[in-house]
Amino acid sequence: MVKGASRIKLVTSAGVIAATVVKVDVANDLALLRTEGKFIRLPIATSRPVRLGNTVATVGFPNIGLQGFAPKLAKGEIAALSGAQDDPRYFQISVPVQPGNSGGALVDAHGNVVGVVSANSIQ
Repeated sequence: MVKGASRIKLVTSAGVIAATVVKVDVANDLALLRTEGKFIRLPIATSRPVRLGNTVATVGFPNIGLQGFAPKLAKGEIAALSGAQDDPRYFQISVPVQPGNSGGALVDAHGNVVGVVSANSIQ
């Protein structure tokens, strides 16, 4: 969580770097961060062409205390084109997701970002 944080640090393969919060989306538990440096960004694609059964993958850093700082890749499929209670803002995926994957990219078979991993639960 970054809301109200006075200092944010990102752990990268190049070391620890400082970041600042640009925007927070509380409803979706997301934050846009700004930092200095040279990075390779992933291409972002619209999610409209995503179809049931398409292969997708996540890269995240789940449970770094136990699993370490190396990124973890998980692959699966689009299991539903809508989320819980048919919410059209979400996909359901068969990718194993753990705490630490939230906020990470959901990418298609071509490496295009088609979504963001979140732990959406029904209350």
